[in-house]
Amino acid sequence: MDTKQICAILYFDTVKASQIMSSELKRKLIIFINRIISDLKKKFDIIYANNLGDGYLLIGSSGLEIADAALQIRDGYKNYDWEHDGFPNVLKVRVGLHLGIVLLSKEGRKITNACGHALDFGSRIEPITEHNHVFCTENLYRQLISEKPNTIESDFIGEIELAKGAGKYPLYNIRRKGEQSYVTLERGKIEILKDKSENKKELLKYGLCWEAKRITSVSQGVDFIKLPQNNKPFKSLNFKLISHSSYWRAGIKCEASIQLPNLVTPNSFLIHTGRETNGAYGITCYVNKIMLLNESLKIESDKDIKFAFEYLGDNHICCKIGDFFKFEYKIDPILLKNISLSAWGDGHEYEILFYDIVYC
Repeated sequence: MDTKQICAILYFDTVKASQIMSSELKRKLIIFINRIISDLKKKFDIIYANNLGDGYLLIGSSGLEIADAALQIRDGYKNYDWEHDGFPNVLKVRVGLHLGIVLLSKEGRKITNACGHALDFGSRIEPITEHNHVFCTENLYRQLISEKPNTIESDFIGEIELAKGAGKYPLYNIRRKGEQSYVTLERGKIEILKDKSENKKELLKYGLCWEAKRITSVSQGVDFIKLPQNNKPFKSLNFKLISHSSYWRAGIKCEASIQLPNLVTPNSFLIHTGRETNGAYGITCYVNKIMLLNESLKIESDKDIKFAFEYLGDNHICCKIGDFFKFEYKIDPILLKNISLSAWGDGHEYEILFYDIVYC
């Protein structure tokens, strides 16, 4: 009997497994992988598993469980003593996740086969995943955040070209809570600069850019990217904006814990500028869901907008737009724990380029 079901899909593959020539090492690798899969079946609701050449397919019903299983696979590879077991090189894994409708073939209660477009599409994620990382599609990401995980976090990577000419799609990196954020800002270069003052402080400078576009599956079309802070105290953030869209919103959100793509939330500071369809510009600020500021701005259409956000000390921050707007506010320092660039269109299509992004 065949049935259709929305499933969480996991593909994983050992990097360069085909280059292993020793039959003994191949046997040890198979034993290692089978042990991991056996442990996952005991811990999670894995409804189907299959070997696909050098790769493996696992299917589950929960986005949260399949994400947790993916991280357990990743950790298994990262923590294994490959050298002790006779492998000449440390082996790494790629894990790709997706969520979609799968056609399941059953004999009694046992699922004997699985097929469908969602499986074909999901198989295009793993080959382009970075080694020892877990990448997922937006479908899986939305399911994951709806289950409100306590131990798993994610980073938006951007629109990435999938394997075998499947096109560009938004992807996310899945990681355990507290692990270092995945640096996703595009076309960037990192420099360590020496301050000329006596204390010789090191500043980390990112000269980067990021293009925000409407995410159709999210309320208000919110697109966002968290800035990697690596547990360092925030000092300043500067960037420029330009958009030729008729309606858009863009700015900064600071929050104690990531609640994006939700915008106006408790325990957060949101300040943004934007353009109305009539060509008028404005600036708005919310703190803990309360609107503190809503003013019009005189900005020439299609010109870049300079945005500066700085911590002044003593829990005070200062926000500037160009040379014509300045706003200071005393903020709860816990809100500076997570700082994200964000953009949305309230249902309108939009494209916004954040560029010359510099923060430390």
